[in-house]
Amino acid sequence: MKLPINMRDYIIATHNRGTKFIDWAGFEPEPVEVAIAVEEHRWFWKPETVRLILVAESHVYTTEHDFSYHLDVDKMKSLLDGTHFVQGHNQPAPIREYVGLIYCLAYGDKTLLLPDSNPEIQHDDGTRKLSARGTPQYWGQVFSPLAGVTSLGFEWKIKILEGLYRKGIWLLDASVHAIYRGEGKKVKDKDQLHVQWWDGYGKHIMQPGNQAHVWVIGKGVYKALTSIRNDFAQMVSGCISQPNARLTNEERAKEMEPLLELAASLPNNNKDGKANIVI
Repeated sequence: MKLPINMRDYIIATHNRGTKFIDWAGFEPEPVEVAIAVEEHRWFWKPETVRLILVAESHVYTTEHDFSYHLDVDKMKSLLDGTHFVQGHNQPAPIREYVGLIYCLAYGDKTLLLPDSNPEIQHDDGTRKLSARGTPQYWGQVFSPLAGVTSLGFEWKIKILEGLYRKGIWLLDASVHAIYRGEGKKVKDKDQLHVQWWDGYGKHIMQPGNQAHVWVIGKGVYKALTSIRNDFAQMVSGCISQPNARLTNEERAKEMEPLLELAASLPNNNKDGKANIVI
């Protein structure tokens, strides 16, 4: 699905408000073009009917060097042939800009990048490389089991996204600015970014009264939003830990069980029912 124009306006306004906070925290803000590209990737994979919304922390910081890479759109088109994501009415061509987001399939898979898409920027070892390496734990621990697809690998990622589409499962991030900055660094006191996201952008997607289930990924995100914004708290059905949280396999399985049961109960065709997201 194309990113609606009004949503683009909300993203820009929310990004502008958060830039001062990122500066104050001692980090370089990403350009607004990164925030827009992140959401274009997210909306590209949006189900027609959303039945389960997952709300995570944020995308991963995308450097100017990383953003200069471009995806091989022709290769993406061939891989998407026969899926719900073929370019057509209200469905754009695959997004070409690279960003640190799970919905950007080149994030963690450099084979989808055009080899000549980036200016020659030499690192100390004389090579060009991306600073981001993907988030395989999200694919393996969250997306894959929710979609009911157990294998990984790039073509399986397409199958996973098809499974999520049919069930109406969509991932949002509760910040238009990257909170994880790479090299183990994160923006501290990030609650303000979460609240800015909700007030400026998130609430316009997750309209009060929608019938979609809402689950939060990350105890910090859950606490920040549910304790400060009652309209968000009333929509939330549950919370799970982030995939990189220090849990035993048994603890994680127990925590995931109600969410997996919910996903298994969702219709698997995405054809019936009224859309739950107002755009």
